[in-house]
Amino acid sequence: DALTGLNNVMNGGVVALALVFGVFSLFTSFLGVAESIRETLWWDFKINKNVSWAIAVFVPYGFYLLGVDDLIKVVSIVGAICGGLCGIVLLLIFEKLMKEGKLPMFKVLPSKIITRLLALMFVVGILYEIFYFIVK
Repeated sequence: DALTGLNNVMNGGVVALALVFGVFSLFTSFLGVAESIRETLWWDFKINKNVSWAIAVFVPYGFYLLGVDDLIKVVSIVGAICGGLCGIVLLLIFEKLMKEGKLPMFKVLPSKIITRLLALMFVVGILYEIFYFIVK
């Protein structure tokens, strides 16, 4: 849309040059993110170097081919799942520290029921977002 508006003011050569720079910018940022994902899969999860590269490069393209092309929806689903999982992991860490008595900064500790209800809240949020993603 921005290039269409620019085309009304500038000639086609400037718009074509802006398009080339835009594609180059998107491609280089994709390579950086894909390399980061590849190294995470390779080093942290011990997946073969070539398989982790294929996952990092082709899985996003596969999602695009399946029709997942709305950035807001993708950010929403990824944020809900990753945020929910991070919340659950933090609650599990908190429970472990509580069990070992390594939380001296708290005078009153929450019961396990409270932490389990919070974890359930995260699970329900993840499931809701997945359902909303599929339905809409």
